[in-house]
Amino acid sequence: MNNLIIGIAGGSGSGKTTLALRLKERFGEDEVRLISHDSYYKRHDELPFAERCKLNYDHPDAFDNDLLIQHLKELKAGRAIDCPVYDYANHNRSSEVQHIEPAPVLIVEGILPLAEPELCSLFDYKIYVDTDADERILRRILRDVKERGRSLDSVIAQYRATVKPMHEAFVEPSKRNADIIIPNGSQQVLTMMGACMLDPGDKVIVEDPTYLVALQSFHFFDPEILPVTINPDGIDCDALAAAVAANPDVKFAYVIPNFQNPTGLSYSQQVHDRVVEIFRGTDIVVLEDNPYRELRFSGTATDSFGKELGEQCCMLGTFSKIVAPGMRIGWVCVRNKELREKLLSYKATADLHTNIFSQLVLAQYLADNDIDAHIEKTKVLYKHKAELMMDCMRKYLPEGVEFTPTEGGMFLWAKLPNGMSAVDLYRVALTKGVAICPGDPFYEKARNVSTFRINYSNSSDEVIEKGIRLLGEACEELLAK
Repeated sequence: MNNLIIGIAGGSGSGKTTLALRLKERFGEDEVRLISHDSYYKRHDELPFAERCKLNYDHPDAFDNDLLIQHLKELKAGRAIDCPVYDYANHNRSSEVQHIEPAPVLIVEGILPLAEPELCSLFDYKIYVDTDADERILRRILRDVKERGRSLDSVIAQYRATVKPMHEAFVEPSKRNADIIIPNGSQQVLTMMGACMLDPGDKVIVEDPTYLVALQSFHFFDPEILPVTINPDGIDCDALAAAVAANPDVKFAYVIPNFQNPTGLSYSQQVHDRVVEIFRGTDIVVLEDNPYRELRFSGTATDSFGKELGEQCCMLGTFSKIVAPGMRIGWVCVRNKELREKLLSYKATADLHTNIFSQLVLAQYLADNDIDAHIEKTKVLYKHKAELMMDCMRKYLPEGVEFTPTEGGMFLWAKLPNGMSAVDLYRVALTKGVAICPGDPFYEKARNVSTFRINYSNSSDEVIEKGIRLLGEACEELLAK
């Protein structure tokens, strides 16, 4: 069975169980099975209750990881298991078991699942929930007193004796095994990748055109950029295959498979599958940038390359496109441990850590709001704006101006007729109060191109129609010269 196994760790009271439940809610009840690492505390029938109370339940040796590993392998093979049930009041396993059927997604959560190497090796994705210590102890007190029948004195005594020292010795260090790094916006990752992977003359594959800031970030490290043309259904696979064959020493390839910036194009399933075939078995890291994936308002999205390429793929995204532009909080999933350590070391030297205040604001926003509902509302709005802009372009732009329809994201990509320069159009349009982004900065080599990008996400209906009408007038003026 093609299961996805996610390991979630964090200190006691960090919110890891809440995260696991939210993921279960997001994926769907029938799609997810949730397994608590706590269920696999070793049985101690041989000890009286008073002695069981004294055991260190925060040490890795407290868990029957062999049984958990066996059960995960059974579930992965498509066979059901009988999961133990732990009785917190009696400090021992109960006589009951929980029958768990296989499912597409398995989530294992607990304080120490990332501290066991063999267990870690079974996880497709590893997440560590890093929460302030004061917040964790307060949550633990409330939970253990109200839900588990413990006394306040016993909770505090246990925290001082075992929870805190074991957290510092085993739980905290295990976060280095997590795959997710939270940068100051996903854009920071572009510089991090360049710094960690590139020496002067090293080769990087990019789409042509591609995100201009990515080009700028990579060029700081003086690599050789290998541009590969973008077609309406995604990157030109024949050209990509030729580039890989001719340059087996390429360090990484930078791709934007959903609503590519600047073109707004998305990879078809056929292109996606071919790209996987081309990169599989090479040493090329695939840097998959997906800031707009959630903003699809029509069509069908392809899976992340990480699903097939595993450790070969780094996936990055951001909250700035779905929460607020100024919310510079991103994420990057790096399953290759060696590369992850390099990125973490570089980030620690660059800025110590990601802005804590912004993370707290974002966390509060996500706690107070239904992010899925917000995204759905945004998609409805963007679909309306995109369709309006495309209708206006058909109405006001002169014959010969072409544009690529989009199924999501924020941009439209247009091409002028007769070799007209988009830079010239930019200058004329600016005199009319209309701003476009000429295509030149998005290309590695091409200059004075006829392509340009326009954004529909942040303008009213009236502004969109007026802007496109004035842009049409600017085009007519250029054509008349």
